[in-house]
Amino acid sequence: MLLRRLIALLSLVALLGCAGDGAITGRERAGTHLALVASQGGLLQDAALQAYVEGVTARVIEATPQRGSDWNVFVLDSPMINAFAQDGPLIYLTRGLIALANDEAELAAVIAHEIAHVEADHNTALRRQRDAARRDLKREFGRVAQSGGRLDSDRRAQLADRARRSVAAFSREQEAEADVIGLTYLEAAGYDARAMADFLDAMIADGALAARVAGRAFDPEARADRLATHPSGATRRRIVLSRIRDGGGERGAARHLAALDGMIWGEDGTDGFLLADAWVDPARGIAVPDFGAELFMQGDTVFVEPRGEALTGFQAVGAVPGGPRAYLERDWADLIDRTRGAARLEWNDRPGYSSLTIRLPLGNKPDSPELFVQVQARQVGREIVEFLTLAEAGDSAAITLMQRMAQATRAPTTAERRAAVPLRIALRPVRAGDRQQDIAAEMQVPDLALERLQALNNLDAGDALEPGDMLKILVR
Repeated sequence: MLLRRLIALLSLVALLGCAGDGAITGRERAGTHLALVASQGGLLQDAALQAYVEGVTARVIEATPQRGSDWNVFVLDSPMINAFAQDGPLIYLTRGLIALANDEAELAAVIAHEIAHVEADHNTALRRQRDAARRDLKREFGRVAQSGGRLDSDRRAQLADRARRSVAAFSREQEAEADVIGLTYLEAAGYDARAMADFLDAMIADGALAARVAGRAFDPEARADRLATHPSGATRRRIVLSRIRDGGGERGAARHLAALDGMIWGEDGTDGFLLADAWVDPARGIAVPDFGAELFMQGDTVFVEPRGEALTGFQAVGAVPGGPRAYLERDWADLIDRTRGAARLEWNDRPGYSSLTIRLPLGNKPDSPELFVQVQARQVGREIVEFLTLAEAGDSAAITLMQRMAQATRAPTTAERRAAVPLRIALRPVRAGDRQQDIAAEMQVPDLALERLQALNNLDAGDALEPGDMLKILVR
C-alpha cells in the first residue's frame, strides 16, 4: 500500500500546477483534479474564505488577457505553501499559502503569477519536455534490460538525469518570466506591486525557519516545501524588485487578516501531528519517534527527509486481521511473486512486529550493487503502522533509521496527547509599548516563539511595531 502511494504521489507531483499540464484532455484533467484534491487533504470547507479568495482572483483576472474567463478556484486543505494552475481554467491555492500571506496584495501576487504561467503557455512547454524525457527514460530501461540488467556508473547517471527531467518543474527562466508578467497584472488590478517581493520574502523566511527547526542548512534558492512546485527564490525576489516602477497601490491587510482569523496553521490532525521529536496520532493511539530525522507529511503518508538517495516513509494502515505478518503477506503478495527467484527474500518476525526484506541485484556481476527494499509492520494496540525503505543495500544510515523508528513505535505519552492539538491563527492588535518578544510570549508553540512570530508575519528582528497594526499569532 505505502509503496504504491509513494509512486502515485511522485507521479502526481509531475502533473501539478507549476508542474502543471496545459495540453491534456478533459477526462485527463478531471482525473488529475480529483487525484490532486485527494492528495492535498481535500478541499477546505470554509465558505467565507472561499468567497474571499474567489473575489481576489476575479479582480486579478479582469486585469489580464483572461478577463471574462470563468476560472474555477479551489482552496486545498493542506499546510504546504503552494499554488498551481491549469488551463481548465483552474487555480489551486493551499490554506498554508493563504495563511502565510500578510495581506490581500500578496495573495493577489501569487494568483497573478499563476495566471502568467498559463498566459505564457509554460505548461505546454513543460509537458513536451517531460514527455521527451520519459521516452528517453523508457529507451534507457530497454537498453538496461537487453544488457542483462547491468548498470555501470555512466548508465546509472543517464537514468538519474532522465528521471529528474521526467518530473521537472518550471525552469528558473520560466518562473522569472511569470513573475515579470504577473507584476503587470498585479499593478493593473490596483495592488501594490511590492507585495510580490514581500511574499517571496515571506517564503524565504518560512523556509529558513523550517530548516532551523530541522537542524539543517538553508538554501534560499530551494523550494519552500519538498513537494512544492515553486522555488522560494532569493534571485526571483531581486528580479521582481528591479522591475517595480512606483510601488503604489492597495494592500488590503485588514480584509485578508480577517479572513484568516481562526484558520488552522500546520496539520489539522486528521492524519496525525508532527511534534518536536515524534509523529503522533492520538486518535489511533500511535507515536513514532523521529530520532532527529526531519519528517514531513503528504496526506496520510509521513515522509522521512532523504538521507542520500533513499526513499523512506511510513503510514498508519488501520487494524488488520492476523497481525503484521498477515498484512505484509497480503499487501505485498504481488511484489513477492514478481521477485521470487530473482531476489533474496528475508522475513523477520517478533511479537507485534514483522519485516520483509527484498534484496534485488542491479547487475549480474558478483560485486553488483543491490536494491534494498524493506517493509516493516509494527502493531500498537489494534493499529498497524507500515514502514518502507528503498535504498541501495550499503545505505546503512537510512536502513538503520527506519528500523529504529519501526521498533520504537508506541502509544503516545500523556504530554504528547496534550500537545497534539491543531494550532490556529489568532489576531493580536499591537498596543503602545509592545515589543516583538512580548507578543511572541503569547504564542502557544513548543519552541522558537519569537522566530515563528517573525516568519509568520514577515518581520525582521529590528522592525518596530506600530500601535494599531494587527499581527498573526498561533494558539491552540
